[in-house]
Amino acid sequence: MGRNRSLAVLVVLVTSILMSVNTTDGRVFQAQKPPAPQIDTRGLDAFEEGQRAHQQGRVTDAIALYDKAIELDTELWGAHYQKGVALLQLGKPIEAEKSLRRAVEIEQEFAAAHAALADALLALDRSTEAIAEYSKAFEIDAELVQARANFAVALWRTGSFAEADRELSMIERQNAATADTHTLHAEVYLKLNRPADAARAFDLAISADGRHVDALVGRARIRQGAGDLAGAVADLTMANSIRPSAELSAELADLAARNNDPERVLAALRERVRGEPTNRRFLQDLAEALARAGKPDEAKTQADAIVALAPNDPTAHEAAGDVFAETSPLDAARYYVWAARLAPDNVDVRVKLGTALVRAKKYSDSIEHLGLVVARQPDRREGHAGLAAALYAESKFADAAREFAWLAERDPNAAYVQFYLGASLDRTGDCRAALTAFERFLSLADPSTDRSRIDEVNLRLPGLRRQVDRGCAKDGKRASSGGGL
Repeated sequence: MGRNRSLAVLVVLVTSILMSVNTTDGRVFQAQKPPAPQIDTRGLDAFEEGQRAHQQGRVTDAIALYDKAIELDTELWGAHYQKGVALLQLGKPIEAEKSLRRAVEIEQEFAAAHAALADALLALDRSTEAIAEYSKAFEIDAELVQARANFAVALWRTGSFAEADRELSMIERQNAATADTHTLHAEVYLKLNRPADAARAFDLAISADGRHVDALVGRARIRQGAGDLAGAVADLTMANSIRPSAELSAELADLAARNNDPERVLAALRERVRGEPTNRRFLQDLAEALARAGKPDEAKTQADAIVALAPNDPTAHEAAGDVFAETSPLDAARYYVWAARLAPDNVDVRVKLGTALVRAKKYSDSIEHLGLVVARQPDRREGHAGLAAALYAESKFADAAREFAWLAERDPNAAYVQFYLGASLDRTGDCRAALTAFERFLSLADPSTDRSRIDEVNLRLPGLRRQVDRGCAKDGKRASSGGGL
């Protein structure tokens, strides 16, 4: 456990595909005599077509259209920026750097472009240069949370651990931490000789993602140092089951030899079950420990034993589902399905089932069950919120707009609801309603926390207003442009 190991790269390349870019001054030209000269919008039109291709996942086609837009209007900084983003998505940071540098030359106050340029530099292992660009981004937008995570990676790579601690702490204060950022923070704490804080950070990472290998291995190191060999073995067993490696296998063998009984915790739980084989709580504790230890088949055996005690009892199936709620949401859903069949009116089970399906990315199935939740408890906000998210993920934008509208009626001051309501309406072609929602969002958004969404909306509004002026899409639909909105 004392050997060095590589820290997983946490670089999160910018993948948010923003929408239309304002390349004019926004004025509306009225017809006069003699007629005012027409503005050449061919570059902007090509850019918007590229945005549609980008949102549809046709990244190569999008780059070609961005090139066309740039050929028609070399100062169209949004096209340079989006081309750079697309190149990052294709794993071409060298080419991306060129486009992103051009974007910030034209529009020096666009924080996201500086952050994307920093991401490209970080991917090229030029951390010092990346730090300089991230710093410029934060001078413009101090709350660019995703960029702060990558900034912390750059600081980590240059050995600036105190500064990395500062950035990661800021992310946590903003409630934007992930399993990755908690894991990185734990490693930073270890460099700063703060093992207690490191242990807490690893626990937070594993709470966020029970299958995060780096967090499991890191916590195992700390547990081993504290003399908790059984706990260290459990974490390493789980990590090795997720990402098998000769190194982890060797560490497990070493710990097993030193511990004399690598299954000490599991053995104790098994003994309890043998003493009281019909005790549901004991069975569930053992099943959950097996699941955490990376023994899914044995965990399923114990979960099935819970169900066998009372096969017609929906709470037994629910308890079996709870075993896998954190480690395997799809397995959890399989048990919750039976609980729902046995207790079709139990809305709480439906919520668990819908949530597990969303976590398992089974959005279509989750829509069915969360739809039943809101049908039976129309005022249950968590049902509407989950359903809205699932519908949006499935590109069912008209239905998603309905759910976000419900949420907006109950909480008209929730900025994020207005944002996604506008995004959903925009994709249905209801440009006037989308414009209203986006303008409402801008009136509610807090620049200190919503800077990125504000930027996305401001990028979209010029094109959206042009659509409104033209009467919106004739058939009521349009191909959506941009992935951020």
